Amino acid sequence: MAGVRAGAAFGQERPKFAVYSSVAFPLHRERTAPNEGESLGTRRPDGTGAGYGVTFTSAETVHRRYKSQRKMIDLKTKVSDWCLYLALFGLVLAVIDAETVALSTKGKETVPQSPLSIILPFFLRITILMSTLLLDVLVLVYHSIEVKISLIEMGSNYWRIGVTCERIAKLLIELTICSICPLPGVGTVEWPLLGVGERLPHTVHIPVDVLLCLPMFLRLYIACRYLVLHSVHFQDPATKAMASLNQISVDFPFVVRTQLTERPLSIIAFSTVCFWLILAWMLTQCERYTHSDDIGSNRHIIDFIWFEIVTFFSIGYGDVQVETYCGRALAIITGIIGTLMSSLLIALVGRRMQLSLSERRVNQVIAESQLSIQYKHSAARVLQSTWRALKQKRLMNVEVGGAHRRAFLRFRAEQRNLLRAITGFRRARWKLRMRLEYEDDYIAFRRSFVETQDRLTTVRRTQERLRTQLNMLALSVDKLSLMLTPQF
Repeated sequence: MAGVRAGAAFGQERPKFAVYSSVAFPLHRERTAPNEGESLGTRRPDGTGAGYGVTFTSAETVHRRYKSQRKMIDLKTKVSDWCLYLALFGLVLAVIDAETVALSTKGKETVPQSPLSIILPFFLRITILMSTLLLDVLVLVYHSIEVKISLIEMGSNYWRIGVTCERIAKLLIELTICSICPLPGVGTVEWPLLGVGERLPHTVHIPVDVLLCLPMFLRLYIACRYLVLHSVHFQDPATKAMASLNQISVDFPFVVRTQLTERPLSIIAFSTVCFWLILAWMLTQCERYTHSDDIGSNRHIIDFIWFEIVTFFSIGYGDVQVETYCGRALAIITGIIGTLMSSLLIALVGRRMQLSLSERRVNQVIAESQLSIQYKHSAARVLQSTWRALKQKRLMNVEVGGAHRRAFLRFRAEQRNLLRAITGFRRARWKLRMRLEYEDDYIAFRRSFVETQDRLTTVRRTQERLRTQLNMLALSVDKLSLMLTPQF
């Protein structure tokens, strides 16, 4: 991440702008920069611009570099958009090609129903291959633009500074993912079956182009990059600057966490449905060729959508089974992702169920009010029971005979009522004390802050009154001095 420092030296009229980067220059700094007219090693002997930064002596240089960076970022966004369009285009054509092959397959052989069933797959695969080559070119262009942006941030024109091992590895992985596609031609591969009887065949023939369609869904990583580049955190310069100052990288995890915080249920529901549909289609391609009698039937996709849902929620009725290694691997992935999504959903629902600060404050005030009323009522009952007990005791001392016996019984009853009232009073006082101790920390801090602020306001008012009185006393002393001066 680069930073800009601007300042003016003493005795100089021209301001200096320096760009500092967290990436150190390599040992090739003695080579001549082709476009800047100066070398990285020809720094001033006084130390200005030495180290990691590149010194700019004019505001025009900074403005030109900022415009270049802004132009490169816009170009990177457009290239990323076209990468996503080409990836989705090739993916849709691959799905159509796989379904066409399934409809024209019966048993172990591919049965051409018409000339269209031969020409259409060949045309689709040629189109997919061309779109894949174009996608690879755009991926190379995208990474070259990122290298140029990093060079602009570091203030250098030497391209090897921006080409790191991490970037090369990322480029190779992306090219590998984007290069996978079904090729023209017909070919099959033997796929082992699991859990079948002894009299049934243990292998099945699956077209190679169908298996090559499955890894093409890895191209959807470009959609994650699309979301990042089109998010408000990346597009807004002020938000991006704040994130840089706080050492926050505006990447896909940050954008996803932000969206989950703002609208969690929508994001989880959309992601879950897309995951079900994609994995159900992939399971269909892995398992449909094990049923040689109805390979092109639509019931496979419906059955595996049901299989995905029950496996996702770890139910597993067992009515739909997988018979290939590919299907079992996808079932394991479904179970793992389902567990993670369930945990995420529980955490988000728990966060949504929490009361806000205003709601907690309202509940706190209501609880304190109710406990205060209960405390006052308990104290009043203690006083009432005490008065009644003293009254019955006085009557007991006055009455004789049977009336004395009845007064004695009433006196004991009032004593029991007094004890119950005292116990209730202590219980209410304890509850009120516990409520005050276990109140929300933020509310307690806020209350302490408000009380402190009120006290400071009172002190300031007292100081203002004292200052006013002292000024009035000083004016009175001045007037008295003026009155006494002529007399002397």
